[in-house]
Amino acid sequence: MRENRVRSSRIAPSAAPLLVMLLLSLVACSWGDGHHDGSTPPPAPRILSLTAANSPIPAGTATTLTAFFVDGTGSVDQGVGPITSGVPVSTGSLLVTTSFRLTVTGPGGTVTRDITVSTLPAALQPVLTAPTAVTAGKALLAASVPDQAGCTFAWTITGGTFTGGAATATCSAVTFTAGAAGTLVLGCTATNALGDAGALGTLSVSVLAAPIITAFSAEPITIALGDSSILTCHFTGGAGLITPGDHAMLDGGTWAVLPVSNTEYTLHVTNAVGDGVTSRVTVNVSAGTASLGVTISRFAGRPGGRGYPHRAQWILAATYGHPDSHRAGSGHLHPQRRRGGRSQSVWLGSG
Repeated sequence: MRENRVRSSRIAPSAAPLLVMLLLSLVACSWGDGHHDGSTPPPAPRILSLTAANSPIPAGTATTLTAFFVDGTGSVDQGVGPITSGVPVSTGSLLVTTSFRLTVTGPGGTVTRDITVSTLPAALQPVLTAPTAVTAGKALLAASVPDQAGCTFAWTITGGTFTGGAATATCSAVTFTAGAAGTLVLGCTATNALGDAGALGTLSVSVLAAPIITAFSAEPITIALGDSSILTCHFTGGAGLITPGDHAMLDGGTWAVLPVSNTEYTLHVTNAVGDGVTSRVTVNVSAGTASLGVTISRFAGRPGGRGYPHRAQWILAATYGHPDSHRAGSGHLHPQRRRGGRSQSVWLGSG
């Protein structure tokens, strides 16, 4: 009986491999339940990648973040919240450039990774500055818009051309030439670095007719002292003024002048924006005896006989084109007689 009991307590050699496999299975189960014997640490979490779908983005818009990680759970700050590996999450609307931090935590520890999403301001509608009224055909007129960081500008024009004859222009300041009288329209659009264009800004400019003088003349062109000449003018596109004398003129108007010497008269025609043209004419005054109104103030001396000159003082009431001017002097009064013994006229001699 004893011999039989000893034999039954021995392990058969063929059962050893099965026992080893059983022990390994027990160890694996204990690891799978999160229980460690302290000899082998759990794996540390790893972040494989963190990317943004778009950067930069227009300010006020959103993009998505996508992370790939293992051995932990993830979350993103700035209000994004939990994130699953391989699943995009929205950043929410971003007004400014923003940095985000991904944190992955697991049994083996915690790891982080940062990413920045840049924002660009949206292109704004340009506010145009240019003259509100110009003269037809005038060149090198200036127009501009305020600069916008990172933006380019595209200009358009109707009723005129940009410098060099181009129909379009770029940059924030341009020069242009006005076309025919009417209305000129400038347009400008801003585009940011992402290629997003803002609203079109426009400005209307009144184009005035250029002043034109068609005729300016004096009749007669040569006069005797004391005589008058008639100035006549024809013009369009502005208000007329003749100098010297600062005499306002209308188209087709006339003005009688009495120059005392050769005088150049200038017709100025100026429009509402100060652009003007001029024309000139000279009235010539010939030397010789002039018919003048004379006021005798008093006689001096006695007649020296028939035809003898009388000494006199006088005031010439002739105005010579200036109503408040008089000329005084003294000399001899020479009567000129006609048949019948009555005086017909006098002439004045100095001395």
